[in-house]
Amino acid sequence: MYHDRGRVISIGLLLLTLIFGSPAAVLSQGECNIVGPPLVTTGDISAADTDQTLRLFRDGRNTTCLFNRPQFTSTGTYDADQYTFTNTEAGPVCVQVDLDARGCGVSTNQISMAAYLGTYNPSSILTNVIADPGLSTGGNFATSMSFSVAAGATYVIVVHSVNAATTCPSYTFRRTITNGCRNTGFDAANDGSADLALFRPSGGLATWQTKPLNGTPTSTQLGSSGDIPVPGDYTGDETSDVAVFRPSNGTWYTTTNPATNYGAQRWGISTDLPVQGDYDRDGITDLAVFRPSENNWYILRSATSAFSVVNLGVSGDKPVPADYDGDGKTDVAVYRPSNGLWTALGSSGNYGSFFIQRLFGISTDIPVPADYDGDGKADTAVFRPSEGNWYVFQSSLTTAQVRIFRYGLPGDIPQQADYDNDRKDDFAVFRPSNNTWYINRSTLGATQQVFGAAGDIPATSPNRIP
Repeated sequence: MYHDRGRVISIGLLLLTLIFGSPAAVLSQGECNIVGPPLVTTGDISAADTDQTLRLFRDGRNTTCLFNRPQFTSTGTYDADQYTFTNTEAGPVCVQVDLDARGCGVSTNQISMAAYLGTYNPSSILTNVIADPGLSTGGNFATSMSFSVAAGATYVIVVHSVNAATTCPSYTFRRTITNGCRNTGFDAANDGSADLALFRPSGGLATWQTKPLNGTPTSTQLGSSGDIPVPGDYTGDETSDVAVFRPSNGTWYTTTNPATNYGAQRWGISTDLPVQGDYDRDGITDLAVFRPSENNWYILRSATSAFSVVNLGVSGDKPVPADYDGDGKTDVAVYRPSNGLWTALGSSGNYGSFFIQRLFGISTDIPVPADYDGDGKADTAVFRPSEGNWYVFQSSLTTAQVRIFRYGLPGDIPQQADYDNDRKDDFAVFRPSNNTWYINRSTLGATQQVFGAAGDIPATSPNRIP
C-alpha cells in the first residue's frame, strides 16, 4: 500500500504574485453561512486546573452538527479547563470548533476537548455531552469537532489533557458559528435543493442551461469550447454562480459581468485540473487546481489571500476533493484507479496525516464522493458503469458499512447532489443518449426530467474526474 505523508507548504502573498500574477480575493458554494468572524479563546493546562474523572474514549470518529454517537470512557484523572457560551442568534446554529495545540510544545503533551449542553460535571463526563473530536491533537497539534445549539441555549467547551499528569503551556480554540448549511451541488436559489445544470460549449461562445427541478429554465452566456465548468458562489451572495476554468490560459472566469472582464483570475496552467472548494471554511469557494505533473494542489485561500501547496499522490491519481472529516473544510484527496486506493488528508489535522486510506473500487469505476448518509462527512463511493451500481462506504457506520444501490446504465454520467434539501446527497445520473436526468431522492423519491441537448456537459455535481 502506498503511503504519501502529504507535504503542506504555506506560502505568502508575495510569492503568489511572482508565480501567478496579481492576486485578488475570490468568493463560494456547498458550505454554511458564516455568522460573524471566528471567535478565539486561549488557555493552558496545568496541575492547578479542575480534575476531570475519566475522559471520553477516542474512537477516531468526530461528531458533527449532523451526527453524534454513543460515548464511552477511558480511565484516569485529567486536568481540564471549561468555558461557557450562549447562542445569541435568533435560530439554531452549528458551532465548528478547531483546537490548536502547537503551544503545548511536544506531541506527547496531547490534549483534546468535548462539548456539553447546559452544564458540565467533571465527575460525570457522559452527562450532557454533545460532541467530541474523536481524536487528540497528536503530532499534528490539531483536532476539530462541531455540534448544533438551539437559540438561547448554553453550551460548555472543555479542554483537557489526554495523558495524566501532563501539561500544556498554551492552546487556542477557534469557534466558527454557522447556519444555513447545504451540501455541494449547483443551487442558484440557496434553498438547499440542487438544480439541474448544464454547460453547453459551442465554438467561441458557450451557454449554461439551469433549472430547479420544478422551476423554469434559465440560459446564461459564459465560456467557450474547451472550458471546464466550475460553478460556485464567487460573488459571496450564498447562491451558486456559473463559472469556467480555461486551460488554454489558466484563467478562471467567475461572473457574467463584462465590465469586470467576467471576473478573470489567472490561477493555474494548461494541464491543471480545477478542484475548487471551501478549503478555509470562510463560506467562500477558493480557487484551486491539481497539477498531475507534480501531484501538487495549489489552493488560493480567500480568507487570507495567501496560498498553500499540498503534495499528495503519484502519477495516475485522480483528485477527489470533499469534506471527509466533517469539519466544514474541503479536504485534499486522491483516488487511484489502478488499485482503487483512496487517500484523504484531513483538514482537521492541518493536512498532516491521513484521515482516510482505503481500498474501495476497481479501475473502471467512477469515484463519486458525497454525503449519502447525512452525517456531515463525505463517503467514499464509486459508480460502476458496467453494472449501473453505486458502491458507498458509509462513514456513519462501523459495521455493514458498504451500501450497494443500482441506479443507472453504461454511458450515464453521475450527478450526485442533494435534490430534496434533506442534507443527504442523492443518487442521480444524466443520460446523454436521451438527455434525461434520473434522480433518486432520499426523501421525496425517484423522479426524471428531460433537460439538455447533444453535447451538453452536466454540471450540477462537482464531479471533476477527467
